[in-house]
Amino acid sequence: MKRKKTLRIVLIVLASLFALYLIPSLYIGCRINQMVLQSYHSYGENNPYPETISDTHYSYLNCHLPEETARAKSESLHHTFPLTFFWPGGSKSVYWYTYKKVNPNGVSNTSKGGVIVTHQWKEGKWVITDVLAPEGPLCQYLFDAFFPY
Repeated sequence: MKRKKTLRIVLIVLASLFALYLIPSLYIGCRINQMVLQSYHSYGENNPYPETISDTHYSYLNCHLPEETARAKSESLHHTFPLTFFWPGGSKSVYWYTYKKVNPNGVSNTSKGGVIVTHQWKEGKWVITDVLAPEGPLCQYLFDAFFPY
């Protein structure tokens, strides 16, 4: 009987630790998701989060250029919910997107990619310190970063 009680306590502690990790991850993921959508709709201009992200990094969250959109007949953006990973001193979020536009003559272009967002706690605030959108596939970039030649 004592063994079941100990196991139950261990499971409760592990579930609590997991929840304490998951809640901030979901919060930051929601914030980044909101920033991505606002950056897309504003073409990366008029940053409403100047205390959290610089104007330059905010514009990097935008996956299209206004001059391209002006010539597009239609466009769409689909992206995954940002996955956030924490460690002492900072965290990173990763998301993948697909951007599709159709030109007035009916030709469609699709671009796919991934974005890595780095954030830290600075002076009691959550701040985005870097936004990286590698040219090649994101999975290959991550693999090369962790397992260099």
